[in-house]
Amino acid sequence: MLRPAPRPLVRVRLWLWRARVPVAALLVGCACAAVVSAVRPIPPPTSPVLVLDRALAAGERLTPDDVRTVRLPVDLVPEGSLRAAEELPEETLAVPATPGLPVVPSLFTQASVHGPPGTVVAPVRFADPGVAAMLTPGVVVDVLAGGDDLGGTLGAGRVVARGALVLAGLGDADAGGSGVADSLGGGLLGGGGGGAEPSPLVLLAVTPEESVALTGSSGLSAVFVE
Repeated sequence: MLRPAPRPLVRVRLWLWRARVPVAALLVGCACAAVVSAVRPIPPPTSPVLVLDRALAAGERLTPDDVRTVRLPVDLVPEGSLRAAEELPEETLAVPATPGLPVVPSLFTQASVHGPPGTVVAPVRFADPGVAAMLTPGVVVDVLAGGDDLGGTLGAGRVVARGALVLAGLGDADAGGSGVADSLGGGLLGGGGGGAEPSPLVLLAVTPEESVALTGSSGLSAVFVE
């Protein structure tokens, strides 16, 4: 005599009973995964940061080939970090730099004035403070140095820089003025010496040869050309 086939509900129950161990293991695994996801910390927000891609020496100028963009946690991004190669300044590096270092403004030279192509920036201290007070950016002057004759008497002045362009003068705060001039080396060039109130520095754009002549000259004065 043939046995009747089990009803569908009975077959489902039989299947669940036989698969109870794998099903239980699956449910336990899902529960563990849910717990791990719940306790896992949320990744911190990140920000793009420009970093050096190779070692560079002080005095070099960065190009887009020298840097790359990475993402760092916002809390680890140095203040003022550059975000893209288009933000690279024209100034040169003030210190040696290593690969992976974030590019920040403090890596670069801080002088804020530049002369025309072919010139260098020379800080000059004139003998007469009144001369420096009259010099403003854009003025063109010839710089004269006092000379001594064989008897030790002050003789006629000689031109040590011709057509020098004034880049920053006394009180020119917007162009970096006296603050920039002082940072470039107060008292390096010209007269003014050790008086109580020396003549303030004036930044001039001159040729490299003229900057050498200015360094060895004293008693400087200026003749307005334009």
